[in-house]
Amino acid sequence: TFRRKTQVYLQQLLVMVFDELPTKSAARTALRQGRIHVNGCVVTAADAPAAQPGDAVTLHLGADALRIADDLEKRLHNWNDLRRTREEAQIRLLHSDPKMGLAVVNKPAGLDSVPWTQSHKKKRFTFQDYLPMVVPPPDEGTPCNGPKVCHRLDFRVAGPLLVA
Repeated sequence: TFRRKTQVYLQQLLVMVFDELPTKSAARTALRQGRIHVNGCVVTAADAPAAQPGDAVTLHLGADALRIADDLEKRLHNWNDLRRTREEAQIRLLHSDPKMGLAVVNKPAGLDSVPWTQSHKKKRFTFQDYLPMVVPPPDEGTPCNGPKVCHRLDFRVAGPLLVA
């Protein structure tokens, strides 16, 4: 029986791991720009093999990421302030269990639950982008790149979302 060996490339892994790289094209661009490090070494080849278990893969975002994080708290305050008369239209913490690392957060209508290609192209913030300002970090466990949405609600739908 003929068996084809399938090569898994680093760019494919980057798309699955980093929300900041939603497409293979974005991953290739990050590689070309030298923003990807594997075990502390810069990787620029688009055909680089995927990292092995235990390898440390780092994405260097640069000064733009710091500016966005500083601006995030102001954006969240503005979003909620414009909707202060309607609690269901605000991004707010409904329940939090820091020991388990879980939270329930209200998602207003008119906001994408998670990043996707069009939200990145239009540079729109999504519900998941606001979560670091709303959800406290867990008391224990392995640190990760901020809280993530466990399920989605459509753009026009409001309601509680489970976050881990």
